Order: sequence, then structure tokens, then C-alpha cells
Amino acid sequence: MKIGHKIKILVTHPEHWSRGYAPEHGAEVVWVDPGGDHPKRMDGSPTGDGIGQVTTVDGIEQLKQAACSFKPDVFLFAIHHKFEPWVVDAVRAWSGGCKVAMHYTDQRDGVSPDVSKYHGLLDLLLVTNRDPEDHAKYVKAGMTPVVRTMLDGVDLDVYNARATWGVSAHHDVFFGGHNYHGLVRQFQQAGREPPPEIILSGGLFRDRLLGEINNRFDLVVRGTYGWGPEFKVKPPIYHPGYVYAMREGKILLSTTNAPRRGLVTRRTLRSLASGRLFMTDQLLDMDPDMVDGRNIVVYKSKDECLSKIENYLADANERRKVEASGARLVAEKHTYPHRLDDFVRIVKEVF
Repeated sequence: MKIGHKIKILVTHPEHWSRGYAPEHGAEVVWVDPGGDHPKRMDGSPTGDGIGQVTTVDGIEQLKQAACSFKPDVFLFAIHHKFEPWVVDAVRAWSGGCKVAMHYTDQRDGVSPDVSKYHGLLDLLLVTNRDPEDHAKYVKAGMTPVVRTMLDGVDLDVYNARATWGVSAHHDVFFGGHNYHGLVRQFQQAGREPPPEIILSGGLFRDRLLGEINNRFDLVVRGTYGWGPEFKVKPPIYHPGYVYAMREGKILLSTTNAPRRGLVTRRTLRSLASGRLFMTDQLLDMDPDMVDGRNIVVYKSKDECLSKIENYLADANERRKVEASGARLVAEKHTYPHRLDDFVRIVKEVF
């Protein structure tokens, strides 16, 4: 593929790349939201950042107009509900034969149906881990000829420590997400077979860890599935409101449902940027820039996690040092301009 001085990118996610800085980073960008002018999630709530919205007729029409007029070199899309394979195939045709890349920012055991539905349509798959086995499974299954690592980015106008420090945290620990093993247990108690997609390799550990934390500390959860009545659970909240919810906790906690070597999730980056101490489980080949006790807190077991929560709650000065260092790391290496640089580099290497 012959690419001009600037790579022409038609993107559905992230829209941040269309905010005016693309030419300085070797690209021309046109962003279209498949959700149309008023994108919504499946539950009817606004998406905020275009993640997980429902594809609409007007969204596809806008995508068609952009593809036909802009003639991109590369079409980059993410997970969107009802975003069917024919749409991807049509964008390639409307544009005159562009390359197609998908940014898959979720993690699942096996070959994810969110990716496999596009069998034979992807020239490039981007994932948020550095796990050779995870990369190889998509190539072996014929999903795509090339898999590369590209992390998510952070909007520092929303997720930043300046807007968090000085805001009182009302709970010891904040957790955002589902308890899939708790949901498995609910199926089993009802005498029903749980669907395989909710049986995840890290689900049991998450269930047990959060139960212990809830017993010993003031834990607040933002989520839906699998949480019992003993938990203090508030409804899910999405970008940009999620950052305000995170500020409810002195410590932001993560446990990985589907561990992958070198995994860095969207939640990790947003949490580090937001100016609260972020704790996560140990993953093999963790990002070398993320150092336990310097800009992130890592635990290898349930007991270690509980001990570190207790210690950091007791030592506010040490907690603030880690918070500040984590926020600096994201600002220096994980904003959307950084991700655009990564994508431009990968496209030039691959195509």
C-alpha cells in the first residue's frame, strides 16, 4: 500500500484523534461515531466516549459518506454493538480498498466472538497486551494476518490528578466492574448451567478477593452482575462520569478476569491518571515503566493485597507519592497523541 506523507485514517474510536493534533503526528483523521448523532449504549445511557454504543442507520450513513469522500488509507474501528461484518466490508469498498484494523481493548479467554465475527476482514488486529500466545491465537484461527500491541489512551482533560486532589474520598476502596464468578454461582444455585462466556480464568480470584476486602474495609462497587446483598453496590457509570465515581475511593482496585502477559487495560491508565492510588494483580511481563511502590501498587496474592491496602490507608504521605508518580507516567507516555504516534508507526511497519 502506498501511503503519502500523512496517513489518512478513518476512525470510529477514539474520536480524540480528530481534535486537531493529527497533522503534527503524521496523520489526517476523520472520526465517525457509528451510533450517529446521539449515541447510546444498550441500556439507553449515553456512551460519553463512543465505547460500546449501538450502531444506527444514520451512523452507518455518516460512515459511508466519510469513506467515499475522505478515501482513507486505513479504517480503524473498535467494539460497537450491532456493528456487523458487512459494514466493515462496505467501508473497504466505499473507500476504494483501504486497509482494515480493529482495536480490541477487551480481554477474553479463547478467541473472542467480538473479533471472530470479522473473520477474513481484518488486515491488522491491535490488542492491549504483549502476550505472544494471545497474539498467535488470532492469527492461527485466521482472524487476521498481523497482531500488534497498542494500548488505550487517556483524555487528560477528564482524567487528571488536579481535578481529584482536594476532593474527599468517602470510601477506603473503589472497584468498578462485574463479579462474573458471583454470577456463575447464581446460575448454579438456580439449578442452571452458566454460559461459558462468564466462566473466566480470573473470576474466582476476583470473587474471593472482593469478598475479603468487603469484610475488612469500606468498599464501594460500581457494577451490576454477580454482587450479593452484602456489597455496597451503586449503578454503573460511564465516561466522563466514571472519573467522579472513582474519586469515591482512596484506593482504586483492579483484578484481571482474563490475565494476559503484558496486559495494560483502559482502567489501569485512567485510574493512574486520575490521581488516586491504583492497585492491580501481578501480571507476567508487566510494563517496565509501571513499578510497584513507585507509580502503581501490585499484589501477587489475596493476603498481600489486603496487607497493602491496610498499609497505604494508614500512610497518606506514601499514598500521595505513588498517586503523583502514576499521574505523571500517564501524562508522559499514555495520552491519545501518544497512541496516534503508535498507530502511525505500526501502520508504516505493517503496510
